[in-house]
Amino acid sequence: MGIVGSEWIWWTAWDNSLSTYEVNMPPSDVSAETWLRGSGGYALTGVHGYRRRLPSGADEPVMPGGFRNLPWCWPPVINDYVSSITFGSFCGEDDTVYFCARIDHYQ
Repeated sequence: MGIVGSEWIWWTAWDNSLSTYEVNMPPSDVSAETWLRGSGGYALTGVHGYRRRLPSGADEPVMPGGFRNLPWCWPPVINDYVSSITFGSFCGEDDTVYFCARIDHYQ
């Protein structure tokens, strides 16, 4: 399988906030990852959730952080057949942080 396309996403969070960035796409095999690009203090990032496309054509919600979807449980990388990915970020009070994500589409 080779990469047939890549997407880059940049976003910012600040002041004790949880922020998310959702990417909807035609169902495809992807590898997605996210990481911090700069921080003034406490910060976390990861895959907040995604929708796995099942062979039946239905979407199955996947919340890697578990029932409460805790930020420190979000994985930084996923590999799956998906139709949507939501990246999440969290930072401490009076902090500003910058995040980056990349989605590689395979065929």
